[in-house]
Amino acid sequence: MNVPINAKRLRASLPDVVERVRKGARFTVIYRSRPAFQIVPINDGDSDSNAQPNTSTDERLCEALFYVGEEYWARGQPEVARDYFAALVNIRVLFFVEHGIALAEIARLR
Repeated sequence: MNVPINAKRLRASLPDVVERVRKGARFTVIYRSRPAFQIVPINDGDSDSNAQPNTSTDERLCEALFYVGEEYWARGQPEVARDYFAALVNIRVLFFVEHGIALAEIARLR
């Protein structure tokens, strides 16, 4: 169910809108008499999007931090690489291979 809602009403009733979205409702926000964007449940994915299925934001962030860290290390900037590896480890996605490799890379850079 796609419900049109204007920006003013969205601001006034945000807690209600959030609750309805959690239950599966979809909203099209109207701004200046035109559709501006949609609000959809977070577990809904756009099949045409470039998002990876069944991955969380933290998991994708871990992968990105790891490969950026590797790139900096390859460019001869180990201090910057260590910062990226440390940020990855702090996210604590323990079951990711990149987490374990980042720990090993940090140990090598000491």
